[in-house]
Amino acid sequence: MRLFLITAFLVTSSVCFAQRQNVYFLKEDNSLVDNKDSADFIRVVSEPDSGSRLFNVIEYYPNGKKKLIGRSKTIDPVQLEGVCLTFYKNGRRKTSENYEDGVLSGSVDEYYPNGQLLARKEYILKDNVEPKLHYKYKTSNFTVQQAFDSLGTVTVKDGNGIYSGYNENPINNLKITEEGPIKNGLRSGIWKGVDKDINNIFEEVYENGELISGKAICNGVTTTYSKSRIELPKFSGGELDFNRYLARSIKYPAKDRENNIQGKVILSFVISKDGTVTDVKIIRSVSDGIDSEALRVLKNSPKWIPGTAYGSPAKIRYSVPISFALARQ
Repeated sequence: MRLFLITAFLVTSSVCFAQRQNVYFLKEDNSLVDNKDSADFIRVVSEPDSGSRLFNVIEYYPNGKKKLIGRSKTIDPVQLEGVCLTFYKNGRRKTSENYEDGVLSGSVDEYYPNGQLLARKEYILKDNVEPKLHYKYKTSNFTVQQAFDSLGTVTVKDGNGIYSGYNENPINNLKITEEGPIKNGLRSGIWKGVDKDINNIFEEVYENGELISGKAICNGVTTTYSKSRIELPKFSGGELDFNRYLARSIKYPAKDRENNIQGKVILSFVISKDGTVTDVKIIRSVSDGIDSEALRVLKNSPKWIPGTAYGSPAKIRYSVPISFALARQ
């Protein structure tokens, strides 16, 4: 995953495929495409089993192998609940996860593509301190309880040791992205890593799990940062000013007003390095009229305060819902 390309939260659009299930053709950013050939993966959401209120969710890679098996409180967007299993393209298990209201919670096991256990983490739910636009949500932090190398040698035991973080690359191998000491389950001391996607080498200092300082070198240029590797873009004036901009700019489509059509359209867009809104697209539709109006307003948005990655301005993808509701008579 490219660390400099961040989505604020992920949602999907759906296509009705059969009476008791929905089939979604999706890209990695969860945006909908028209056919299987264009999709990075396929999601099938079906009716709950007898005695359950949770919808069954299965995702497949284009090669037909399973990508995810889990359950969701809702059909669209998916809100995972309980045990969820994910898989590599070679068919081996990638993670065994637990979710609460769509957020990782409790014990999570991560595996290498060879089937060896990579790490056992414990996720703790908390309220997020950085509000997203129009979206109240939970998040979670994790502690590393155990970790192993690819041969099964213990590197972290009882929350103490050396942890190596890995990412999967397109040919299904693993690469080390970061490495550093773990103390009482949390990052501690000096961590070093490489983000090969953007030719970036970084070194960071942690104390009790909190980032104190970071330094990165990309193409010979050195940058510094603190608090977070990634800083999300912000609307100038904050969330309230963004709400005001929407309120004064949106014109309810006459046809939709007449037909009492309401709903929440969700858009994905990129905030460029200079704060310009680009690449706006619908990822959850309401109607042609409402979709077009939401696109128009967002494309005409004033410049944002751009986000950063490793202390440098970065293109960052964002998702935001815009609600269209008629006043009750």
